[in-house]
Amino acid sequence: MRTSPSLLALAIHLVPVATVCADIIPISGVQSSDGRVTVLSVPDDPIEGSYSLSAPDPLASWSPPDQHLTRMITGGLAEATIHSSFQSVIQPDRVSLSTRTISVAMTSTPFGLGASIEYTQTFHLSFFLDSPAVVTLSAQIGRNTGWPTRIPFSLSFGREGDPLLLDFAYDGSPANYFDFIPETVLDLAPGMYTVTADNTNFWGAGRSGNFSDAMSFDLQIVPSPATTVLIGTGMLSMSGRRRVCRA
Repeated sequence: MRTSPSLLALAIHLVPVATVCADIIPISGVQSSDGRVTVLSVPDDPIEGSYSLSAPDPLASWSPPDQHLTRMITGGLAEATIHSSFQSVIQPDRVSLSTRTISVAMTSTPFGLGASIEYTQTFHLSFFLDSPAVVTLSAQIGRNTGWPTRIPFSLSFGREGDPLLLDFAYDGSPANYFDFIPETVLDLAPGMYTVTADNTNFWGAGRSGNFSDAMSFDLQIVPSPATTVLIGTGMLSMSGRRRVCRA
């Protein structure tokens, strides 16, 4: 039985497929989020609350529950509050981070009353890029304190042995700080890369303080097009690459 030319035409198609031929291979890392609040009315004992979270696997994506922590003296004479979120994605073709914290330390009078907040968010990831890759990179960092805190806040990224590609560093002054880079296309060479994000804040003065801060980082490998031939249910790559790429 002869196959109809029209049926044969339907069985063979040229289909463009995006492929990723470089891999992000996590090597070492730390992911954690800690917070503590305290209110005090002399001569009573302080009232405290805290949380301490760390990723069970620091080399994998992590999205712990948002934290909402509040302690106060009856009548609202002293209050300490922290609201925080932390989310990371670690995949063969992507590394991203998003953190946010809003906190308040408030007293109606500094005499005999106190309120303090303290928190730390940490994301350190070293990974090996096993092939040259075109990537998109975007990042931002910001803090609004109302008061200069003199406590560092930083986000950086770079290849081992090379100058940093991204280096946001806030030394705690002025009170309000914001920096960012929009989505940018980069050619990355193979090698060891490190993302470092550190957010620490403390407020224990005898006056009220309101704080908000956030960090974000997103690195994604850009898929490259390859031509494939689809014959029936089989697929044959025609990209000309020797390496097997993920479709």
